[in-house]
Amino acid sequence: MIKRGIRMTDLPIANLYDAGLGKAALELLATTPVAGSAGAPATTTIAVDFSEPLDPAFFDPASALGVRVATGTGEPVAWPGTVELAATRTRITWTAGERFPSAAAVQFTLSPALRDEQGYAVSGETTFLFTVERFFLPDEVQPERLRLYAPGREGVPPGHAALLGTAG
Repeated sequence: MIKRGIRMTDLPIANLYDAGLGKAALELLATTPVAGSAGAPATTTIAVDFSEPLDPAFFDPASALGVRVATGTGEPVAWPGTVELAATRTRITWTAGERFPSAAAVQFTLSPALRDEQGYAVSGETTFLFTVERFFLPDEVQPERLRLYAPGREGVPPGHAALLGTAG
């Protein structure tokens, strides 16, 4: 005897997803920079890619992605920046309001309020860390530690501060 009805294989894939079959949560596909990476540029933009479009009703730019920065042994502090949701709604981009400090540890956390169009929250890890490259800014250079190469010292009077390595 043959039973009449619809076989699951007769349904389009989109209908299976819409019915919630085989899907448990919104998945995070990638982060830029990669979680755990070291030596990111101080002007790094953070991007997070998702498996499904986010529901704009659950997207608040003020809280969608929190960024905290720690330097040395100090406590992490909130870092200013702007958050945008791509037109496809599958990518959040965070752009820093100012460059990250040298050798800083940067932690970014996704809001638990984010949802896809079916109402699923992000599954798995939602906090990530990367470090910034070490660099020196001009105001961090110690003039007394600089030595200039001056073969024959042409054009520089003997005893000049630049030749002695002192500020002047």
